[in-house]
Amino acid sequence: MLKQIKNIKISLVLFSLLYLCLVGCKEESSTIETRLRTSFDADWKFIQENIKGAEVVGFNDANWQTVNVPHDWSIEGEYDESNPMGAQCGYLPAGFGWYRKTIDVPSSWKGKQVEIAFDGVFMNSTVWANGVKLGNRPYGWVSFAYDISDIADSTDQITFAVHVDNDKQPSARWYTGSGIYAHTWIDVKNKTNIARDGIFVTTKGGQVFVETEFAPENKDVKNAVLVTSILDKSGVVVASSEEKIENLNTATKIELAISNPNRWSTETPYLYTLKSELLVNNKLVDVVKTKFGVRDIEWIAETGMWINGENVKLQGVCNHQDAGALGAAVPDKILRFRIQQLKDMGVNAIRTSHNPQTPIFYELCDEMGMLVMDEIFDGWMKKAKNDYGAHFLISGGRKI
Repeated sequence: MLKQIKNIKISLVLFSLLYLCLVGCKEESSTIETRLRTSFDADWKFIQENIKGAEVVGFNDANWQTVNVPHDWSIEGEYDESNPMGAQCGYLPAGFGWYRKTIDVPSSWKGKQVEIAFDGVFMNSTVWANGVKLGNRPYGWVSFAYDISDIADSTDQITFAVHVDNDKQPSARWYTGSGIYAHTWIDVKNKTNIARDGIFVTTKGGQVFVETEFAPENKDVKNAVLVTSILDKSGVVVASSEEKIENLNTATKIELAISNPNRWSTETPYLYTLKSELLVNNKLVDVVKTKFGVRDIEWIAETGMWINGENVKLQGVCNHQDAGALGAAVPDKILRFRIQQLKDMGVNAIRTSHNPQTPIFYELCDEMGMLVMDEIFDGWMKKAKNDYGAHFLISGGRKI
């Protein structure tokens, strides 16, 4: 019996080694044909201090805390009336913070366009990759991305460092949180691609109007074709178009028609999927899928909002980014739960008080049938002592 058990153990070990080898080989030889978005949320190193030199690759962060993002360091702190956030921001700590993360560069990234994307960092963030400053983003309620293609091509390992400055308080008239409070991503695509946020869809009746912007590797890219398809919820193609693109440096506008479309409304939030496929020299180089609803909207002064010919009364609420004890780093499932609670109360509209929210919020509202009144800034002038309007949003437009 002992001999049989020993043989079984040896077999299991050999099988495990073989499995790891096969998986490792598969990972090493894998390629990215069009584009790949990978979550970058796990295992960041974090410290709530304003340390100098933490952007340097060899900086020792061994004693830093390991966190997953979304992360809000303010809500983890102690409530104290002496904290500079004060009453309007919840008596919680703010200050400075650093995040760091080191990764190996997969071979599949070489020769591709590679970007690191942030859904939201509050506030005044600066990002480095291998000690190279990628950029600074003062506004805390906006998504942004940086191109790291050259760095990925030239090295086999990248150390990212993010400095967050929420020191000047109060930085709003409400609780803001501090840190990388939303998802992070690595986006890998071909050098010629459909531009980030480069697809804009509008509808009128059964007509669907699509504007597509491109990001060509260079001005000489030719022989391009854009195939645009509309899929219903079952994945069936209900309309399609194929357009030759003479110049990828200008946007392309096309029009499609859906026969007897399912209409989006707050009661029946039906979503179609727009599939955009870019081919160059008969080779598929990019695919982007965009959810959208078919609806006609009209505003009449005497009666208000009309959607698909029906007079809809807005029964709305103002909603901030944070979620009570969870702070500003709100899990996706809590966002869904909250929107559903509001729907169950009879709410059909949300005003984003007083700034844009995270991308997942808008996706859920589209899916669940919630109208959104989207605000970009709290105001064009200062409303809190150290808010964005006080330092960056200057009349005449130095920074927006």
